[in-house]
Amino acid sequence: MIDYSESWLILTLLKWKGSVFPRSCLFALPAALITVVLVQAQDVLEFDLRQELGLMDAHRSQLWIISLGVLHALLVFRINRAMERFWEGTGLLHQMRGEWFDAVSCCVTFSRASMVSRPQDTMRFRHAIVRLMSLCHGSALEEIGGEDGDFCETIDSHGLATRTLEHLTDCAEEYDFNRVEVLLHMIQSLITHNLDVGVLKVQPPILSRVYQTLSRGFVNLLNAKKIADTRFPFPFAQLISALLFLHIVLLPVLISAVISQAWLAFTFTFLPIFSMCCLNYIGVELENPFGRDDNDLPLKHFQDPLWAPCNHKFCRHCIIQVLKSRAPEWAGDCPLCRIHISVYNLRDEHDELLVQPDVLELWGCIFVQNGQTGLASYHFDSPDQCYISYEQAPAHWRLDDGSKPPSKKYWTDVSFDAKNSTFRGIISWDTPFDGETKWVYRIQFSEDFAGIIGGDLVATSVDGSTKATPFRAPWIYEWDHHLSYLRWTPPPSTIFGSVYVQGVVYAGHHEGVASYHFESLDNCYISYANAPDSWVLDDGSLPPRRKPFEQVSYEEDTRTFRGVVTWPQGFDGASRWEYTIVFSQDFSFISSGKVQPYGRRGFAMRAQHFGDPTAGLMLVPVLYYTRKPSVLAANEKLRATLLVEDDVQEEEAHSTETERQIAQAPYLLSLLFTEQAKDEKTPRGKTCSLTASWLNSSQRESRLAEMNNCLLMLLHYSADLMAGVSKQRCLMDIMEIRKAMHGTLSESWLQETIDKAPGSPAEANVKDVEEEESQPNSVQEAGVEVVLPLATQGETSSDGGAAPIFEEPAFEEKLQPTTLLQGMDQAVMALTGIRQAIAMQATDVDRSIDGFLVLAKKLRTQTDDLIADEAEPADVEFTFGWDCSAIPSFEASS
Repeated sequence: MIDYSESWLILTLLKWKGSVFPRSCLFALPAALITVVLVQAQDVLEFDLRQELGLMDAHRSQLWIISLGVLHALLVFRINRAMERFWEGTGLLHQMRGEWFDAVSCCVTFSRASMVSRPQDTMRFRHAIVRLMSLCHGSALEEIGGEDGDFCETIDSHGLATRTLEHLTDCAEEYDFNRVEVLLHMIQSLITHNLDVGVLKVQPPILSRVYQTLSRGFVNLLNAKKIADTRFPFPFAQLISALLFLHIVLLPVLISAVISQAWLAFTFTFLPIFSMCCLNYIGVELENPFGRDDNDLPLKHFQDPLWAPCNHKFCRHCIIQVLKSRAPEWAGDCPLCRIHISVYNLRDEHDELLVQPDVLELWGCIFVQNGQTGLASYHFDSPDQCYISYEQAPAHWRLDDGSKPPSKKYWTDVSFDAKNSTFRGIISWDTPFDGETKWVYRIQFSEDFAGIIGGDLVATSVDGSTKATPFRAPWIYEWDHHLSYLRWTPPPSTIFGSVYVQGVVYAGHHEGVASYHFESLDNCYISYANAPDSWVLDDGSLPPRRKPFEQVSYEEDTRTFRGVVTWPQGFDGASRWEYTIVFSQDFSFISSGKVQPYGRRGFAMRAQHFGDPTAGLMLVPVLYYTRKPSVLAANEKLRATLLVEDDVQEEEAHSTETERQIAQAPYLLSLLFTEQAKDEKTPRGKTCSLTASWLNSSQRESRLAEMNNCLLMLLHYSADLMAGVSKQRCLMDIMEIRKAMHGTLSESWLQETIDKAPGSPAEANVKDVEEEESQPNSVQEAGVEVVLPLATQGETSSDGGAAPIFEEPAFEEKLQPTTLLQGMDQAVMALTGIRQAIAMQATDVDRSIDGFLVLAKKLRTQTDDLIADEAEPADVEFTFGWDCSAIPSFEASS
C-alpha cells in the first residue's frame, strides 16, 4: 500500500511508484505519434489511402459509437467490481484480526480468577494461546498473500513446545493439512482442556463466546481467500482487451481525418487512449488486494510487530490496544518478562521509535498542584537550581515559629537518574514545618515528563518518627492521601482548542460524558461518546457522539461563549438549549453562565447555572466544568500514529455496543451486572431457598421500614465506594436497582437538604465498616433514612446542564421482604463486578470493597433472620438465583 499526501498536486502527479501512467503511455504514445504521421503524410503522398478505403467518414458510423459505448460500460463495470473487492478485502482482514484478538483477550480475562490458586498453569496457558494465535494470524496472512506473499513475523513461535512445532510440520508436509485450520483446532482444544482443569473459571455459556469469535474470524479468512482465489471473469477481460486494441488501431485514422493540426491530433488521440488504458489497469490493480504489488494491502502491517527494549516482539495492534487504555501515560509491563515498556521505547522493524515525546529532559520543567505555580510547585531549572516555590502560598502556611516559608526552598543532595526518570533530593528545615525537620524526596516522572507517576516523600518529625506520603499519577484516582503533580504549561489565551469536562478537577473518565469541545468557532460540540445507556432521547434513541452547537458566537473581551443546541426528538422534554458560558481569566474552568432549556411549545423550563469551583460548595444545584490540562493532550504524532489508524481498525472489527461502552466506561459494570441479574430466568449455580411471609398488619409497617433502611444503607455504601469514579453515576445506577426491585422511594429522597448528602469518599472507609459490624443492630435501630443528594461538586449530569438530574419515580408499591432480598443480591453482584473492574485498573481500594462485602453479607443474614422470625406455617417459599455462600470471604484489614 502506497502512503501518499495530496497536499501538493504537482507532487502527486510526479509520483511514479504504484502509478498506472507508465503502462498506459506505452499504448497511448505510439498511437498519438501514428496520428501525427498520418496528418503530415497528406501533403507528401499523391493519394490518400484512408479515402480510398472509405475511412474518412468512419467517425460518424453507428458501429463506432456503439463499440465506444460498450467499452466505456465494461470499464466502469470493472472499476466498480474492483473497488468493491478491494474494500471488502481490507474490511475482512480487520474483522479477522479483531475477532481473534477478542477471543484471546477473553481467554486471558477468564483466567484471572485462577492466578492465585494455579499461577504456573495460568501463565503457561496464556503464553501458549498468545503464541498460537499469533502464529495462526501470521499463517492466515501468508495464505491470503499466496506465493507472492511476504513472510509475517510472529510472537516467539519458538517458545512453543517442540512436539507442537513437529506436529505442525508433519501436518503441512506429510498430510498436506491447512496450517490455519490445524492451529485453530489446537487453540480450541487448548481452551477446552484448560476449562476442564480449572484454569478458565467461567461458565460454559459465557465461554462459548470465545468459540464464536474464533469461528467468525475463520469465516472472514475464507471470505478473504474467496477474493484472492476468484479472478475477474476471463470473457470480460478478453472483450475489454479486444475493444481497447480496436480503438488503439482505429482512433489515429479517425482523428487524422477530422483534424489537420498535428499537435491537436496528437492531443486528441493520446488523451482518450491514455484514460481508457488507465481505467483498465486500475481495475487490474484493485481486483486482487492481496499480494506484493505496490497498490496491494500491506499484509505485514496487519501482523506488524513492534520490539520492546527487552527484544520481545508483539503484534502492533495488540500492544497498542493495551497501552492506549492507560493514556496519557501509555506505559505498562512486558507481558513476557515484566520489564517496563511504553509507546516511547517501542521500536518498529526499521529500528525507529514508535513515538518521540515532546519533552526529552527534566531541566526547565515546572510541576504544579491544581495548575498554579508558587503553591508548593516543583521547579527544575537546572541540576544546580532545583527548588520548591512558596511564592503564592496561603497565609496559614506557617513554620512552627510563625514565620512564612521562604519563597524558594532549594533541594540538597540532588541526583537524577535519566534512565529511570527518577529525581532524588532532600529538603531540610532548621525551623520545623508542621513539626517536621526533613523531607526526603524520591520522584519518578513519566517518560514524556507530563507528570509525576511514582515515588514518595518521607518526612522526619522532631521526635525522629517518619511518615511516607506517596506520589500518584494525576490521572489515577485513589482514596488514600497522596501527592499529584502535572507539568505546568502556560495558560491559553482563548477557549478554542480546549476541552471542558464536568467536575471541580479534571477526570479523564468524564471526557465524552456531556463534555464541551471547542475546536474552533465553526467546530464546537458536546461529546456523548462515553455517555451511559440510561441517557436517551425522548424517542428512546441514544444521543449522537457529537452534538454541534449552532448560532455560535464568542466575545473575547468578556470571555463569553453563546450557542444553541436543538433536539428535534426532544431530550427530557426540551427541544432547544440556549447556552451562555463565561470562562475564568486563565480559561481553566467555567466561572458562570447558564443553560436555558425550552420545551416543544417554546416555554422556558428550569435553567441550570454554571458554578465557580473556587467559590466553595453551593446550596443549589450547579454545574462545574474544568478544562483538560494542555499537558495531558496527546501530541499530533502520537494521535496520528496510534489513535487514528488503530481506532479505524477497531471500529471495523465486529463488536457490540455494550462491549464498547464497558471498555470506555468501567463504572457501567455495576449497572450491567444488575441488568444481567434481572434478566436471567435460569438460576446460576447453587440456589438458596428462603421462607418468606406477609407480616401481620401490626408489625408489617415497622418491619418493612427497618428493612428498607438496611437496603438504603447498603446502597449508600456503594455510592461512597464508587464516588472516586462518579458519585452521580453510581446514584443513578442505584435508582435503576430500585426500579428493578419495584421498590419505593420516599419523598425525603429529594426533599432533604444538601447538608445531609453522603460525605466524601474518604468517609466510606474500612473503619466505618468495622464500626458498623461492631454494632449488630445499629442499622435497624438507627432508623435513619439515607437521602439522595442533589448535584454536588465533581458530579455529572446527562445533558450538560439542561435536563433535570433526577425525576422522582412514581412507585405506589411498598417494598416487600422478597424484593428487598432480591435488591440486596443484585447490589452484592454489582459490587462484585465493581471489585473486578477496579482490580483491573490496579487501584488501591480493595480494603473498602472487602469491608462492603462483609457488611452486605451481614445485612443479608440479619434480614434472613428477621423474615424467619415472622414466618408462619402457611408461608410461601421463594427461590433466588444468587448463592450467598458464593460471595468471596474477604477480611477487612485495618
